[in-house]
Amino acid sequence: QQIKTQERDLCFKAFLYNNKLGYWIFILIVLSYWKL
Repeated sequence: QQIKTQERDLCFKAFLYNNKLGYWIFILIVLSYWKL
C-alpha cells in the first residue's frame, strides 16, 4: 500500500512537471482554433 501511494505521488509530480509543457501546447491549440 505504501509503495502504491509513493508511486502515485511520483506520477503526480511528473505530471505537474510535464504539465508546464502540456500547458503551452494546450494554449497553442486553443489559439490556433480561435483563429479559425
